[in-house]
Amino acid sequence: MGTDPISAFVCDEGLARFCTVSIYLQVRIYQEKYEKPTKENFKEFFMHLTNYSINKHSEDFKESDNILGINNATKRTITSLMLSLKVQGVDVVKLRHNINKTCINALSVYAPMIEHGLSVATNSKPLEGKFFQILGFDILPDENLDCYLLEINDHPSLDIYLEKDCMGGGGLKTLS
Repeated sequence: MGTDPISAFVCDEGLARFCTVSIYLQVRIYQEKYEKPTKENFKEFFMHLTNYSINKHSEDFKESDNILGINNATKRTITSLMLSLKVQGVDVVKLRHNINKTCINALSVYAPMIEHGLSVATNSKPLEGKFFQILGFDILPDENLDCYLLEINDHPSLDIYLEKDCMGGGGLKTLS
């Protein structure tokens, strides 16, 4: 974000995280297909949550070294996701448009608060230098490609490769 005037840029790349759907349910029934949340299955976190910190413990967790190509990894680049969706016939141009529109709408709401915060922090004096902030937008598209903002992160993870939990705390494979 620039400061005079406030400006924002939406990056074409990012990360997509998925749940690990093939799960061993608490009732000891093996389930291989995702089901919408119900009273009976809403506590099945591998099925309904996309958090890396949770899904890395699933026996169905998948990773890929082909981060820009089509893959079925639990954590993927947006490039990989869009390629996969395009092959399936999804209108990825519409999806990208809706993602951008969701980010722009959110920023248009927060821009006055950011400007006010800058004014207060600097006693209304002009800022010297170039300033920026990287924000992460957690967005959930539905089957109609309408996008919903879940949260905005002020320190988003930019790691595509996944941490490996090793005994003794060793072993980290990352691309930052």
